[in-house]
Amino acid sequence: MRKQLKEFSLLGIITLMLVMLTGCLSKKQNGLNLNQSQLVVMEPSVLASGVIVETPRITQQNNGMTSASISISNVHHQPANIMYRLYWYDANGLRIGKPKDNPLTLAADSVKTIVADNPAPQANHVRIYVFLPN
Repeated sequence: MRKQLKEFSLLGIITLMLVMLTGCLSKKQNGLNLNQSQLVVMEPSVLASGVIVETPRITQQNNGMTSASISISNVHHQPANIMYRLYWYDANGLRIGKPKDNPLTLAADSVKTIVADNPAPQANHVRIYVFLPN
């Protein structure tokens, strides 16, 4: 019985080591993962005020730089004042530059498209954060 227990323990240790090695050998990507489903971040109060923000569209310019265009809609019958910040990221998912608060007034039942150039040549992804002014 003692021999069976020793063999079972050895088998368990070998299995655990194989599982750990499998995790170490899995293919990892370089840098951080930028979640594509979270390119638009809005406070709930913005959505409740009738503002809808589309996913940013990135375009390559002739000079090698990229720019983002983002459509923002106001579906209510009254104007809306919002604020937004753009966070730019490089190919490794690292943030580039410091975001600043930008005000935007949307007329009732309207759509505006904001266009922003990236702050550095290595910035090629953008995330928008939308909130109401204080």
